[in-house]
This record gives sequence, structure tokens and C-alpha cells, in this order.
Amino acid sequence: MKLTFLSFNSEPLVLRYMSSYLKENGHEVEIIYLKEEFNRNNISSLLNFLKKSKPDLVGLEVYTGWLKKAEFLTKIIQKKNNLQVIWGGAHVNTCPEESINIADIICVGEGEEALLDLLNSLEKNKPINKIKNLWIRDKKSGEVIKNPVRNLVENLDKYPFPDYNPSDSYVLIKKRLKRLTKKDIEDIISAKYSILGGRGCIFSCTYCCNHQNRKRYFGKGIYFRKRSIKNVIAELVWAKKNFKHINYIRIWDDLFMMRDINELKEFCELYKEKINLPFSCRLQFTLVTDEILNLLKNAGVQDIELGIESGSERVRKEIFKRFTPPKKILEVAGKLHKKNIETVYNIIFNNPYETVEDLKECINLLIDFPRPLNLQGFNLIFLPGTEIYERAIKDRFIFPQDFKSKIPKAPLFRFSYDNQLDNFLYKINFESKQKKYFNILISLTPSFPKKFLRYAVDNKNLFTMSIVYSYVSIVKPIKLGIKVIFEWIRKHETIKAPLSRLLIKFPSLRKIAQFRKWESMN
Repeated sequence: MKLTFLSFNSEPLVLRYMSSYLKENGHEVEIIYLKEEFNRNNISSLLNFLKKSKPDLVGLEVYTGWLKKAEFLTKIIQKKNNLQVIWGGAHVNTCPEESINIADIICVGEGEEALLDLLNSLEKNKPINKIKNLWIRDKKSGEVIKNPVRNLVENLDKYPFPDYNPSDSYVLIKKRLKRLTKKDIEDIISAKYSILGGRGCIFSCTYCCNHQNRKRYFGKGIYFRKRSIKNVIAELVWAKKNFKHINYIRIWDDLFMMRDINELKEFCELYKEKINLPFSCRLQFTLVTDEILNLLKNAGVQDIELGIESGSERVRKEIFKRFTPPKKILEVAGKLHKKNIETVYNIIFNNPYETVEDLKECINLLIDFPRPLNLQGFNLIFLPGTEIYERAIKDRFIFPQDFKSKIPKAPLFRFSYDNQLDNFLYKINFESKQKKYFNILISLTPSFPKKFLRYAVDNKNLFTMSIVYSYVSIVKPIKLGIKVIFEWIRKHETIKAPLSRLLIKFPSLRKIAQFRKWESMN
């Protein structure tokens, strides 16, 4: 049987791992990257390709920010090509009832085994209405069969390495659908190779879909699972062999380092011996120790990402259920600074539960961080089904009937302190001018003098406002100019690859590139 995956994500790691598994079990898989906005030419090209390719099933990975695009694409494929469309992904897991009203089939939970059972059943003309993890809508009656989830697969080593075969990969560009070449695949990877070393999470952050997924799988096995260290290293050895230009490794797991100390020692020793490239990973403040940092440093870690999320202890505890005290945050930041490990700290902006006092507390916390300080901002998004989504409905910050209609076409996870009079999903609980002022102050903490920041926190006057808003009118346009330059570089492959390697080699240049995250330029 043949399955065609459509992905709005330029680096769909989950689909690539899934594709390898299905191919290993005898099925054909194609991946189409939907890189450009839809227009009459490229949609026509996509539909013609599907008509010629004749897949038995079309699969979409759907996130909330892509919902409108996914719905449009699904309906036109169902109408023009008369193909069955299956949805999976984060939005499906948080909004299954809504998703099954659009797609013919949805996969609730993990997809490898469910998709394999589905393709095997279609191949043998067997009924599909009892396959676990799948919801199936009858086209004639509209009746929906909701099957329970299956037990979780604990042995993740059973799954093969990701599929980067260019002969089965395509990209939708402005005018047409293009088959990818080996060079195109190398450009997608650029100089960095991404890997997932586990699944699930042990924490219960209220804004994250993992909390809901863990409840769905209660009694179905261990939710947080890890690949063996040897299996992870084997994939990286394979990647180095097949992609000669790789000189950086990106470990995407939120909790890759949540292993016992012997496992971490094994990873660091094997990584140093067999891979020996700079790498980045994510940590959680409560899991950081001197021993772990020493191991990572010796193994070649170059970047670490940590989520502060809010500088207010009240918001972290009561709203987000992240229980790291400020003392621990500053202690870890100090250790990373002493070991000269570059760190990016995540902050969630535009949270309606924050007060002005919470924003002041955030700034005061960031002032105490060692410099240089790298911040990465995200807007708070109320993902349907999450704990904070349900709470915000009760508190009348958001209204579910408006949720779908107010999802913008632009990416949701884009930090902005401008034009935030009302967020697209909720109203703020203090004056928008205050919100803008303090959000800009937060963004200035890495670069402005600490004395000025301490004064500006409690003194919003003509002097401080002129400094703060000058940043918006002068510095921000400069950043935008740098962004335009990097966009130009992105379109010139002969420049992009060597420059990306240069950015990795020289930290000072990499900091400049953070105005436009280099990882997202592939």
C-alpha cells in the first residue's frame, strides 16, 4: 500500500521515523513538504501529482497553528481526488472531536503501530473499524467509530532511523511540486542534524499537550520512554556517514538528560569517542547538577536551552505548574556561566494571568542573571484540551466558539510586543501601554545597563519611555535589516552552507544570527 504524508513542517522528524518503519514493513511512503503558501498553480500541481501517484491514503501532521491550512487541503483532496485523508499530531490529540469532523480518519496517540495495522488491513481488504488509536468516520452516515488507545511501545529501539530518501520526497514551491534531490535533502539538514532520543514527559505543565496525553495513556504503559544510549549513538554514527557536511547535532528531546548518571556517562563517553561534534540539548532546572554539566561540557555541548517561562514565582507555581524557585534558577544560570556554556532561556509572553507586579518580578529576576544573557520569547497559546485552556474558559479569558475563527495565518509561536492591544485569543488584564512597556523592558534585559533597568521597572516616566521606545524605532529596524540579509542568504545555497558552519564556529556571529534563529532557516 502507498501512503503520502503532507507536512507543513520543514523538519518533520516524527514523520521521517514513521516513514522508515512503514517502509521496513513493506509499504510505500512519500513525504511532501508544504513549504510555500497555497496558490492556484501549486495546488493544481499537488492535486495532479496525487492523481498520478495514486496513494491509498493521504496523511497530514496537524498542529493548531496549521489548522486552517490542513482543513482547506483536506477538503480539496477529498473532493478533487476522492482520497481518504488521515490526520495525526498535537491538534488531533487535543481536539479529536473537531478533527474527525474534517478528516476521514484520525490517529489519537502514537501512530506507528496504528498506521501499520491500517495499511496492512487495507492491503488485505480487512475491516479497519477496530484498529486501536484510530477514529473512523463513515462517509454516508457520518457515524464515528472511536477506538481506544493501545498499550505504549516501551522498546523504542525497534524503530529504524529516519527516512531521508530523496527519491520519495517532494517540496511544494510557489509554482509547482518539485522532487527533492540529495543536495536538497542536505540543504534541509544544513550543517545540523536533529535527533529524538525519547518520548513523553514526566512533568505536568498546564500549557502542554503532554499532560493530557499522559492521562489518555493511563494504565497503558510507561508514558516517558527512552531509546537506549547505544541506539542513539548508532543513529548519529549513521548520520555522520551519510551526510558528510554535518558538524553540529541538535537533540530535540525536552528530557533527554533525564537518565541515571551511568547512562549519561555512557552517552558522553560514546559521543566523544564516535561523534565528537558540538551539540545542543534541552535541560530542566531541577535536573541540573555540577556532575551533569561537567559530563556535557567534556562531551562537547555548545548550547543548552532552559525554560524559565515566567519570571514570577507565583505564575510559575499557580498558573504553569512549574515549581522551580528563583534561587535554583539563578544558581543554575551561574553554573552555566562559569562553565562558559552558551544558554538560551525561554520566556512566555502575553499571559493574561500575569499582573504588572509579575512582569516587574520577571525583570528583576533577569537583571540578576549573569551576562551575556540570551532570551527566546514565545506567546502563550491556549492549546485546546490543556489544563490552562480549560481554566481560561472558566475565567472567561477565552471563548471556545471563537477559537477556530481567530487562529491567524501567521505562525502562532512568534514573539511580539507590538500591536498587542488585544491578543487574538484573549484580552489582557491591564493597560496595553503597560504591557508593551514591560514586554520591551524584558527584551532589553540582555543588553541594557542593570542600573537603568532597575530604575525603569518602578519609574515609568518620560525619560524611561523615550529610551524604551527608541529601541523599537531604531534598534528594531536594524534587527529587521539583519533578518532581511539572512533571508537573502537563505535563498543562495552556495552562501548558506559555509556561512552556517561559520556561525557554529564563532559564538559571537551566532549571537548575531539569533535575531533570526538559524535553525528555522533551513
